[in-house]
Amino acid sequence: MRPEQKSLTGLPTQWAGTQVNPVYCTEHLARIDKIQGMKRLIPLLLSAVLLSSFAAAALGDDLDDGNAAFEKKDYAQALAKFESAAAKGNPKAQYNLAVMHAQGLGTSQNFAKAEKLFEAAATSDFAQAQIALGLMYSEGRGVAKDDAKAMHWYRKAAQQGNAWAQFGLGSMYYAGRGGSNDHVRAHMWLSLAAQAGLADAADGRDLVAEGMSADQVKAALQLAKDCQAQALKSCN
Repeated sequence: MRPEQKSLTGLPTQWAGTQVNPVYCTEHLARIDKIQGMKRLIPLLLSAVLLSSFAAAALGDDLDDGNAAFEKKDYAQALAKFESAAAKGNPKAQYNLAVMHAQGLGTSQNFAKAEKLFEAAATSDFAQAQIALGLMYSEGRGVAKDDAKAMHWYRKAAQQGNAWAQFGLGSMYYAGRGGSNDHVRAHMWLSLAAQAGLADAADGRDLVAEGMSADQVKAALQLAKDCQAQALKSCN
């Protein structure tokens, strides 16, 4: 069983499932509470996915040995094994090593090193690393907050079919991050994530739809259909 880990937001990952319970009397205020709750949960939900587990490996290599050492809480050995594999350009090892630096496991916490390692893995199209960069830039964790860069990396992973990246991208459109609020594109990306089986995205999609006209919902559903037809590669 893995030790309690802290997310890039600084909160234990198991807190990510905490739900906001509307307590207001009117439907209008309850909806506002749900909207704010969704915005608060975005980084927590993504962090739980990113840091609750490491990237798997084939048996017998440094990455697998590093994972085994981590399970035993031998962080020094895990760090050494991940460093060895990362130096050879293994994106999964680069990602795992970045997680350890981000959390300060086996070494002092260093977001600058984490960001560099996440980016190395992300440029190899490793989706988890791309989401990690999206989260760091969207929340300003160890780097300057930059919504444009956050959306860039979320989009990279979203176009690989990663439901959590689609959720993050849709949530940013919904919140008006990186530009004006775009409920149509928010609905589109959240729909794609929901179709991939992500329950939180389905809840978010339904919430977004409450503030949309029937024509806007229809347009969003058509965009999602077109996006799927293009294998997610030309979605915007």
